Amino acid sequence: MEDRRTPVSGPGAATALVGFTPAGSLGNVPVVVTTPGGSTTVAGGYTYV
Repeated sequence: MEDRRTPVSGPGAATALVGFTPAGSLGNVPVVVTTPGGSTTVAGGYTYV
């Protein structure tokens, strides 16, 4: 399995997030981040090329 970790962080954020992306079709897909406090979705947050 190829390592495709992609670190991201928000402006002024003190934390970083590492995600693993499975194989997918070309184009934009949403990214969902879930924490004990809830979840949020970034529409088109990742692009398969």
